[in-house]
Amino acid sequence: MGNARKLADELGILGAIDEETIRELEENMNNREVVMNIISDTYMNSNAYLSENNRAAISVMVLTGGWIEGLYLATALTQRSVQNNKKLVDRILYQKLSLVTLLNMMGTYQDQNPDIKKLMDDMQDLSNVFDKVTIVNTSEVEALTDTTEKITTIKAKSEIEISPEDYVLLCEKIAELRNNFIL
Repeated sequence: MGNARKLADELGILGAIDEETIRELEENMNNREVVMNIISDTYMNSNAYLSENNRAAISVMVLTGGWIEGLYLATALTQRSVQNNKKLVDRILYQKLSLVTLLNMMGTYQDQNPDIKKLMDDMQDLSNVFDKVTIVNTSEVEALTDTTEKITTIKAKSEIEISPEDYVLLCEKIAELRNNFIL
């Protein structure tokens, strides 16, 4: 928590995170649902704070850093046994789709911010490894709309594949990016 507070201060977003939020997070570290809600709310508050202060590019960098950290933690959990962690490995591999969105977001700011340009180059290296992931839809794509909640969910069954060697390469690239961020 001390490191998170220091990072928020260095990014100039400490004003978006109050002491009550930090206290609540520390008290609920063992409650995954509460932690996820706090993180989500904090990200939304930080994003709004940065946007209101004409620092949206920083928001994209924060989002990317959080995404890489999540991938790093997830891949670390699969290192001992990919077979026993098939669902988690699949979730990691599906992040190929999220990476496209992140690269598009970064593209908006690459000419305005040299840090974004560097980050985008690093993420493109990761994209090159993710290109080894194959996603094949095995059913029709179906859109389901809940008119009460005003939410549309798109469903399709798919299979995802990567060779064991390429999965190791993906894990190594994620660790390399993560280590570059924290050093």
